[in-house]
Amino acid sequence: MIVSLSGPFVLISTCFSNTIRAEGFSGTAMGGQLLGNFLNLMPDPILILVFKWDIAGAVIATVIGNIAGALFYLTFFWMKKSALSISIRDYSGLLYPAVRVLYGHSRLRTFYRHFL
Repeated sequence: MIVSLSGPFVLISTCFSNTIRAEGFSGTAMGGQLLGNFLNLMPDPILILVFKWDIAGAVIATVIGNIAGALFYLTFFWMKKSALSISIRDYSGLLYPAVRVLYGHSRLRTFYRHFL
């Protein structure tokens, strides 16, 4: 159950690592993988042996590593070091129909002014 919470972070780490590697930043991609793995391995003995959490401790350490790796890659994209970007403006064309259905035409301009 606990490890299922890290599913989106595993997906982000895997996809963004390969994207960054394809852009020519193989060292950065490797750094993100090493960060996630290191933060998975370090808490393992503490959570398993000291706190006596057994399998739950190993799972929590894995989740910590996955979240750290995903945050590393997201930070790389947010700092504009990649040719690709992650921005709400990139999806504004996809948001328009959903916002129109949810808010109607009268509030659409207000939504775009505040969020886009």
